[in-house]
Amino acid sequence: MRPAGIFLVLAVAMVLLFAVTAPVLAADGEQPLSGWELENRVRRVAEQVRCLVCTGQSVWDSNSAWAFERREEIRAGLMAGLTEDEILKAFEDRWGTGVLMRPPMTGAFWAVWLLPGAALVVAGAALAARFRRRNPDAPAGVLPGEATHRPDSEPTPTAGGVRPTDAELAEVDRRLREFWEA
Repeated sequence: MRPAGIFLVLAVAMVLLFAVTAPVLAADGEQPLSGWELENRVRRVAEQVRCLVCTGQSVWDSNSAWAFERREEIRAGLMAGLTEDEILKAFEDRWGTGVLMRPPMTGAFWAVWLLPGAALVVAGAALAARFRRRNPDAPAGVLPGEATHRPDSEPTPTAGGVRPTDAELAEVDRRLREFWEA
């Protein structure tokens, strides 16, 4: 046989060997987790589980004995081949949805997800209405304190509708000077 023919036969044999052994190797399953890969997955799951002893902390962040036991349960589950979702489901089944740091977006929990956004919209609308009511005669886009009249027109009256007299303005000026000089 020529060298090109031998090369072709070897290439076909290697492809067939790989095609036959690949499904067998895949059926054996994954290698057990260990080291950093295991710790990263434990952390990913533990950060999603609320510590029932500590307020506002995940099982990963807490130093309580309860949290330590839950981290060990998570580690054992991952080493046994459970998926992250299966472990979270087991925690939810045992302690309820309150054990999850992020409640599911189902049923009444939609309110938990939507209320903060709705509160911001309502607060923004209330602030806009409040500032709009402050001076309903002001043209749009004029900030409070800005001049709203033309220089050749009459001065705008004060809030009471009466312009202060020159004597009153002089008295205010005198009191302000005393205040700042003291």
